[in-house]
Amino acid sequence: YQEAVLSLGVGITTDATRYIWLRPFSHHDPMEDQWPVAKAASGNHGGPRYIGPSGSFSQTALVTLSAEFTRLDGLEVTYSTGSSTGGGNVYGILIGAANCMVRWPILHDLDIQTGEVNQLAINVANTETNHVIGATIYDVAGANAIGINLNCFTAGETQYCWNCTVDNLPGASSTGIQANTNNATATIEVKNSVATRTGSLDFDYNNTSGTITTDGNTSEDATADDNGDGTHNVSVTAANQFISVTSGAE
Repeated sequence: YQEAVLSLGVGITTDATRYIWLRPFSHHDPMEDQWPVAKAASGNHGGPRYIGPSGSFSQTALVTLSAEFTRLDGLEVTYSTGSSTGGGNVYGILIGAANCMVRWPILHDLDIQTGEVNQLAINVANTETNHVIGATIYDVAGANAIGINLNCFTAGETQYCWNCTVDNLPGASSTGIQANTNNATATIEVKNSVATRTGSLDFDYNNTSGTITTDGNTSEDATADDNGDGTHNVSVTAANQFISVTSGAE
């Protein structure tokens, strides 16, 4: 898909039992429902590949979840040409509604040449309950890039980041996984996730008010355990965590 930005849920009414579910895996072979399914010839993992619009574009998000309870499974997102003319942040996947779930996406080689301020691979802009599960993010350009950005500012809500991997955001102020809470009864969980080779912080926990819960995370720097709870691995070497960190070897 390379025609325009992709917006899911515009003008659709959803609830907990009636929701949008973009599930790109094949239904013919149950084994194909297991991520990843490598297809070396095409370079993707069995789901559709969204490579972004050609040329320049003015939108700030390449894929947007606009309706509550939207589920997005297994989409590969990459863009490496063109420029942003919007003059603001650029997002690979933007979660703009509550109770959404993004599972097993691959976002890589995110490189807008000119015009962007910050580049965020997955941004949870909605401040209520949302899930990011099993995301793989690597090779994100930009001085202020963020792999996964979580923002839970609403009373009684919880955001989840589970089993995610972020690698190689070399920009000087780039962050792997960032969690921001700002309400006394808001909660963010970051568990069983890996962040390596970032320009600034692998994990960044900003708990102005509320609760951040972490466990089982791994970082190349010493930030995985900065929240002060759980059991984590810190000061690892990325080359020892992955089969290969050579660009193009995926």
